Amino acid sequence: MNVWNPKTKWAEFSLSQIWALERTGGSSTTNAIEAGWMRDNYQNTGCYNLECPGFVQTSRKVAIGSPLKPVSTYKRKTFDISVVVYKDKKTGNWWLKLQGTTLGYWPNSIFTGLANNATALYWGGEVTDEKSGGHHTTTQMGSGHFPGEGYRKASLFRDLGVIDTSNTRTTPRSLEVAVTNPACYDLRFRGKRAGFYYGGPGYSAKCP
Repeated sequence: MNVWNPKTKWAEFSLSQIWALERTGGSSTTNAIEAGWMRDNYQNTGCYNLECPGFVQTSRKVAIGSPLKPVSTYKRKTFDISVVVYKDKKTGNWWLKLQGTTLGYWPNSIFTGLANNATALYWGGEVTDEKSGGHHTTTQMGSGHFPGEGYRKASLFRDLGVIDTSNTRTTPRSLEVAVTNPACYDLRFRGKRAGFYYGGPGYSAKCP
C-alpha cells in the first residue's frame, strides 16, 4: 500500500489498512485484526499499536506507532509498505510482517472466532467524519485525490494476496467493492484487478 500524509481535521483520522475478520453471521464481527497506517493529528483516537493489551512485539527494528518516512508526494515519487498478516498453524498465533520483517504476534488465546481462521478480508481506507460546520468533513482519504487520476496521484493498493489453509499465498478469487459515498471517496480497480486506486478529498460541491 502507498503511504501518504492526508489532511485531517482536528479529532478525526484517515487510515489505510488491511482487515482480517471473523463474522458470526450478517454484519456481526466478534474478532478483527487491523494493520496499516493512520494520520490522526497526533490525537488519541482509539486503542492502537501497543496501547492495547494482546500484541507481543518480538522485533526492535521498528517502533510500532512511530511516524512512517518517507511518504508519497503527489505527481512525484510514491512510497509503499508491504504488510502481511498470517496465522501460524502450529501455535495458532497471528503474526505481523512489515517490509519483510516480522514484528510480533497476536496470541491465539485472545481470540474466539479468529482462533480458527478469518472469514473475511478487506483492503482500503477509512475516515472519521464529525460533520463539524454542518457538512461533510474535509479530511482526506489516501492521497486526497480520486482514483481516476491514477498512478502517482491516487493512493494505491497492489499485489493483493490471501494465505489459505495450506499456508499458500494466492490471488483473491473474487473482490467486492464497498464504497460508502463515491462523491466523497471512491475506488477503481487497476489493470486486471491486481490492485486498486482509492480515496478522495472529502467535502466539495458534490460531497456536501
